[in-house]
Amino acid sequence: MGDRDPTVQRDRADPPRVPRLTRSQVAVLLGVTMSKVRRMEASGALHAASIGVGGVRRFDRKHVEAVARVTNGSGAPPPLTKGEVMARTWEGLRAGRSLVDLVVELRRPIAELRELRRLYHEELGGALVLEGPERRELARLAGRAIRSSGELLTLFRRLARAARRSNQSEGGV
Repeated sequence: MGDRDPTVQRDRADPPRVPRLTRSQVAVLLGVTMSKVRRMEASGALHAASIGVGGVRRFDRKHVEAVARVTNGSGAPPPLTKGEVMARTWEGLRAGRSLVDLVVELRRPIAELRELRRLYHEELGGALVLEGPERRELARLAGRAIRSSGELLTLFRRLARAARRSNQSEGGV
């Protein structure tokens, strides 16, 4: 009888040839508990493809397998590689972000990010690299964002000229 059996309740959203997974099957596939599957649904990491009779949620296998690849079954993204931590740290430093901001974002120890900052400065040939707070203060004082060392040098030259003029006018009076 199989497909035509009138006693079999079918989820109208599920075509007979598209098997979908229940929460318990998803939990087994991901290697997590049913509670974790519910939390992943609540956070938006998992989406039920359909809700059948009695509120039974069914999940598309391909979606669950994609989530498993991204989360390693933990519900959390996989840990960052050393290269990814370095790249994100250097991007943050280039953007003027502070180490405190980067520690919060990357969830890495401050000592590790200090070493990455040292390497960043070394790779730039010892160039002056301003942290977020210093960069923001300079922008406030200059009345605009300072985006390059050339802009900073121009600002210092103007300041030096203004200071010399001020000193000359004070001495001449």
